[in-house]
Amino acid sequence: METVYLNQIEDFFKQKSIAIVGLSRDEKDYTRNLFKSLREDPRAFNLIPVNPNAEEIEGVKCYKSVLEIEKTPDAVMIFTVRTSLEAIVDQCLEKGINHIWVHNNKKDTGEKERIGKLCIEKGKNIIIDKCPFMFLEGSGFPHKLHGICLKIIGKYPAYKKEK
Repeated sequence: METVYLNQIEDFFKQKSIAIVGLSRDEKDYTRNLFKSLREDPRAFNLIPVNPNAEEIEGVKCYKSVLEIEKTPDAVMIFTVRTSLEAIVDQCLEKGINHIWVHNNKKDTGEKERIGKLCIEKGKNIIIDKCPFMFLEGSGFPHKLHGICLKIIGKYPAYKKEK
């Protein structure tokens, strides 16, 4: 798996419009909590829900796929488990999206490695398997603790040094 650097995460959160693929209809789901946190973030993100089974989520129009979004988002977060990650990343690449964050429980690391290499070859910012909550300023206790634990064991992203 490719190394994720803090610079990449900061660049991702500099984007203004973020599509969230796999945003759940369930109010208690992780993705919905993240959606709410991003909506409350002072950086004022324009969030675009993507879920083929919903017309709208929290009053925001929902799209069936990345390809259906009229105005191409700056970034995409992918949380799906049942849908092929490669198919969604292909849609992102087709739309010309430069920032892609994959965070799901899918165990196929081979698929994630292929996605990572493909995105890097195409010059895209790809972040895989890092919890976005750890990098949001307003995140609460469990997410900050998660970040602290990763720092202790040396797995928290560091800054990439410029050559």
